[in-house]
Amino acid sequence: MKYEGEIFVSTGAFGRQDLEDTLQLALSENISRIELSSGARHRSSDLSALLGSIDQTRMRFLVHNYFPVPVRPFVLNLASDDQEMLQKTREHCKLAIDIAAKVDAPFYSVHAGFCIHLKPEDLGQKLQGKEISKEKAKVTFFESVKLLGEYAATKGMTVAIENNVASAFNLREGRNDLLLGVTGDDLEELMQVVNMPNVRLLLDVAHLRVSANSLGFDAIAAVKQIAPWIIACHLSDNDGQTDSNQVLTSQSWFWEALAKYLKTKPVWILEVYEITPDVIHEQLNLIRTEFGRLRPNLVN
Repeated sequence: MKYEGEIFVSTGAFGRQDLEDTLQLALSENISRIELSSGARHRSSDLSALLGSIDQTRMRFLVHNYFPVPVRPFVLNLASDDQEMLQKTREHCKLAIDIAAKVDAPFYSVHAGFCIHLKPEDLGQKLQGKEISKEKAKVTFFESVKLLGEYAATKGMTVAIENNVASAFNLREGRNDLLLGVTGDDLEELMQVVNMPNVRLLLDVAHLRVSANSLGFDAIAAVKQIAPWIIACHLSDNDGQTDSNQVLTSQSWFWEALAKYLKTKPVWILEVYEITPDVIHEQLNLIRTEFGRLRPNLVN
C-alpha cells in the first residue's frame, strides 16, 4: 500500500490553529507527512486550491474523520437512526473521500458509529442523549460502511474504520451499550460482514487500551485478532482510564504487540496533541527506534 511504513503527524499535534498556519510551521520544521484531522479549520474559501498549492514532492496528506470541518458543527455518526443526520454524515464522508483522492492519499479514515444521538459538546465526556438500540445501530453502520466502500472504490480509494473508545464512565453496569467498533470481536464482525477488499481498519492503540481496561478484555489478544485488516495505526498513550493523547515512551504498551502481530507495514500516525516541533521530532525518532529494534521492516 502507498505510504506503508511512513509516519504521519496529526494536525492535532500542532495545537488549535488554522490549517494554513499548521502547514507553514510543518514545512518550516521539515515535517512533511500530515494527517488532516478533526480540529483543522482553514481560512481559505477553496480547500482544494489550498492543498493543491502545497508542493506534493515536499508534503503528503491523509484525511481523517471530521475533516474538512463543517461550517455548522455536528457529530459524524454512521449508525444514526435520524435520516437527516445519517445523510449528512455519509455526504461528509464522501466529500472527505473526494479530497483524499485529490491529494493522492491511500485511504480515508472514519470513526465507528454511536448508538446515541450526540452534539459536538458531548464528545470526550459522559455520553448523554437519545439512545439507539445497538442491533439497529449496527445494521445501519454496516450499511454505511458498505456504501462508503463502494463510493471509495470508484475513486480507487480505501476506507479505514477506527475503533471507538469505551471509557468506564460510559458503561452501563459494565456493558458497552453506546459505542460500536470497540472490541476485537466488534471489529472482526464488521470486516467479515462488510467483506470488501477496500474496507480496512485504523487501529487507535490509545482507544484500545482504555476500552480493554474498562471492559476487561486483553488488548494484545485484540491486536492479534484484527491484525489481518489493519492498514494504519494512531499512536498515543494514556493512563488506561482516559483517552488523553499523551506522548509515547519506550514503555508504551503496544510496541511488541504491533511488531509481533501486524501482517504488513501499516501507515503510522502520531496522534499526540499540542506538542512543540522538537517534541514531534523526538516522538518520530522514538517510533523509528522502537520498531527498528523489534522489527525493522515495519518503518521506512
